[in-house]
Amino acid sequence: MLDREFTATAPKQKWVTDITYVATTAGWGYLASVVDLFSRKVVDWAVSDSLATDQVCPSGKPA
Repeated sequence: MLDREFTATAPKQKWVTDITYVATTAGWGYLASVVDLFSRKVVDWAVSDSLATDQVCPSGKPA
């Protein structure tokens, strides 16, 4: 969608997501984050014990 164009000229134009996993004493934990490419700030995040897509998009549809 972004065609490798990761610069933004204003907030809320382009957001990107990433999921990483962390080993814990209870098993794997998964952290999903959403970053605004203009400010480079995390605008939302979620932690789960699953890689299910509803972690990032709870409604099942893109925002």
